[in-house]
Amino acid sequence: EPDRLGPLIALLTFAFPEKLRDELTFSTYHDRPEELPGLRISGTIAVARPNRPALTAQGIVADLTVGTFEPRIEPSRWARTVAGWFLKHDPIDEADWSATESRARAARLPTAPESAWSDDWLDALYAYPEALRSRAVPEESTGWNELADFTRWLNRTGLGDEWVRPRNPTWWREATEPGRESAEARAALVEQLVLRDSWRADFQPADWGDVVAAWFRDVAASERDTSIATILQAAPKSKRPGFARALLRGLTPEGAEAVLDRLRDDPSADRAMLLPLEASAAVAAILDGADPAALRAIVEVSTTLPGALVAVLDAVEAGLVDHPESLPTLAAIVTPAFDLEGPGEGRDGLAWALRRGNRAVGWLEPALRPVLADSGRQDLWRVLLDRTPTDSRPSLARTILAIADDPGLPDEAFRFGIESVLLPLAPRPSLPEWAETYLRRTPSDLDLLRRLVAPENRKLGVLAWLNQARSREELSAEQSARIDSCLDYARALNSRDPNSLLKIHVPTVPAEERGLVLGQMLAHVGGATLEGLPFVLDAVRQAWPGAFEPGASGLRGLATPLAKCLAALNLAPAPWFARITRILERLGLANADRNGLEPDGLAAEIAAAAPRIAGATVDPWPLRQALLRHDTAWKILAVDIKRDLAELRPRQAPEVLSRWDQKLTQEKPERFFELILNACDGSRLASVVAARAADFKTLPPLAWWDHPRHADSRNDLRDGYARMAPLAPVEEGRLFLVRGWIEAGSKKPTGSGPVIPAALSPLGLVRWRCLEALTNFQNAGRGPEVRWPVVTDWEASLPVSGLAVEDRYRLVAWLILGLDGAESYQIARLASWLKRSGIKDPARLTRWAEEIEELTEIPGDLKLFRSGMVAELRTELFRLLKEENDQKDRKPSGPISK
Repeated sequence: EPDRLGPLIALLTFAFPEKLRDELTFSTYHDRPEELPGLRISGTIAVARPNRPALTAQGIVADLTVGTFEPRIEPSRWARTVAGWFLKHDPIDEADWSATESRARAARLPTAPESAWSDDWLDALYAYPEALRSRAVPEESTGWNELADFTRWLNRTGLGDEWVRPRNPTWWREATEPGRESAEARAALVEQLVLRDSWRADFQPADWGDVVAAWFRDVAASERDTSIATILQAAPKSKRPGFARALLRGLTPEGAEAVLDRLRDDPSADRAMLLPLEASAAVAAILDGADPAALRAIVEVSTTLPGALVAVLDAVEAGLVDHPESLPTLAAIVTPAFDLEGPGEGRDGLAWALRRGNRAVGWLEPALRPVLADSGRQDLWRVLLDRTPTDSRPSLARTILAIADDPGLPDEAFRFGIESVLLPLAPRPSLPEWAETYLRRTPSDLDLLRRLVAPENRKLGVLAWLNQARSREELSAEQSARIDSCLDYARALNSRDPNSLLKIHVPTVPAEERGLVLGQMLAHVGGATLEGLPFVLDAVRQAWPGAFEPGASGLRGLATPLAKCLAALNLAPAPWFARITRILERLGLANADRNGLEPDGLAAEIAAAAPRIAGATVDPWPLRQALLRHDTAWKILAVDIKRDLAELRPRQAPEVLSRWDQKLTQEKPERFFELILNACDGSRLASVVAARAADFKTLPPLAWWDHPRHADSRNDLRDGYARMAPLAPVEEGRLFLVRGWIEAGSKKPTGSGPVIPAALSPLGLVRWRCLEALTNFQNAGRGPEVRWPVVTDWEASLPVSGLAVEDRYRLVAWLILGLDGAESYQIARLASWLKRSGIKDPARLTRWAEEIEELTEIPGDLKLFRSGMVAELRTELFRLLKEENDQKDRKPSGPISK
């Protein structure tokens, strides 16, 4: 730069004129003698002998022979430094020269490049080496100002890396001696922390937080808050949480809250930056007993801001340093961070938690436990795996298995952790108890068999993994024997030899899976003509005692494969029944004490399964007709009819009766109707009786098969109807027909009283009277002037107290539904009667619609319209009950003395 070369040459002339004359001037003279007696060098005239008058007007004149120059100038600091390097030839100076050259090349030039040649810029560049060696702390404000200026220059040039090494947090901590904490010193600290190099990896952000807190703890709020905001804006996002936590911990509580408030109000403040600060304060408050809602809200917001969640979680974790026992409390609060269905899909939170080592379980259990507890959300389990980074999956495996080890969680969750998370890993983490727990959490031998020999699981390596655990003696003898038993069973099936089943242990499975095992055995060793069936039946009878008894759990599943095998033989009804008889005998179900043809037995389930086999084309009605005619087998059609009835709504039950009635010849109608009615549940029985009661009146009494299960009941379907039918009005226009069936064969009273049906038990009679009363109430007309008198008559005639509790409230619900209006005296009278009838829960009256919502449709506006009457009735009943209780309390407990 021409303007800077003159002063440099002038200074160098004083330092070593002989060297300059020999190396610069004379060589130039020889090259360009026409410029003698003076040489113009960028505005400076250098001469070998005096000729000043003629040359002074042309610029600065340097006399190289005597070492003077005119007019006199004062060299800059950087020029003196460079001259010193040339003059002293010190090794340190030579190193400084080289280092300065490197820094000059690496420096980031200012926006106006020519300003890099200013004295200020060059002074800072050439002062760098000496300043770098000095660790002295400025004593006065001037020194701190110079330090701040120099730090700003470092920030502009990007040359701060070397500078921050000696001026680290320790230097600044030691510099906080009394008397040095001036505003200028604090400004220099702020400039230091604006340097990005100050946040290098080998400096902990918490150390800087401690330093800033110490320097600004007792400073005026305006200066403190502004300075801290500047530092936070300059700090890398990843460093802010650690810095902020230490800072807020070091400030006074008022100062910490003030800093947060100021930053919240600052429009330029980054919300993602503030959240970790707020989280730190919220954690401290929670540990002091505050409401956790604030922290939860912070976490929820952070999931919506890129990069904010990890910083918030870091802040929360830091709060545990002195309170590790609070991890469960905080983990339960921050569950939104790990929500797989939340805004952030749990990705950042999962990755963060799984890097916590042994603490990963503590952080994730509150969030993952509800997910793993629901076996119906296994799609979400797969999402959990997919959103976990590959390098974190070993930690995920340990976490899931630790959580799912709880017996209160489904077995599928633990098996998912093994099969989907652990086994695909290479290498795998390992705990000695995992294999044993896996086998215990796979209680079904059928499930275990699939996992051992199915092609997809063999490829996954379940058996190999278990064998490795067995070789390390991590399996109990019991579980080891299960593995061998399952493998023996697999080999027996593959042999196709039915006799081999007698030499092995049939898998132990839950009742609902027995049908699958039976079907598996029949498919492999049953044979085309069922020649292997006896061997199969012997094996399963021995393996599953009681599994084929009438009403046993899983009986329908066992019937399905047997029905499928019989269907494959395409047998006529008689041979089919003969086969059924042999099956029953083989299983010990038909003997001298019983015939095995119970309405809820195996034969009934097989008969019901036969027409429902997928792809079946055989007409089921010939077999049904044959069974109906069979004097000992006709009751096994009950399950078949039940399954037909279950396919339709209760009100459609008469359609099933009509279809069966049309398809079958009714040689013994009493048998047919007894079969149909006993196959109905309460709701369907009510519909069928209302629809076909006229057909029943001429029949002899029909047996109620289920009466032994009901105390004090009669073996008569009329008693079954009265006890089982829902407490609801009989269909309009059908009551007299139903009454005719109920009262058939009963003696009429000599007076004018009602007929007492002989077929009904005491409870059956009470319910029948209530069914009659409700039906008459429903059919009396909608006006309150008609219905209220009906209800009033019930006080003397209706035995409501004899009903079960559920029926009492159901009857009241029908009353509320049917009463359009009420006077206060009527409400009071009704409440009194209800109290005498055993209605003791006034609050339950407000749920009246729920009592009968399955029996009738109730419009929403009607519920609202009835609310006033219900509230008045509830209040009056409550008053009466309280009055009764008060009287009991006032009654003397012992004899009264005279």
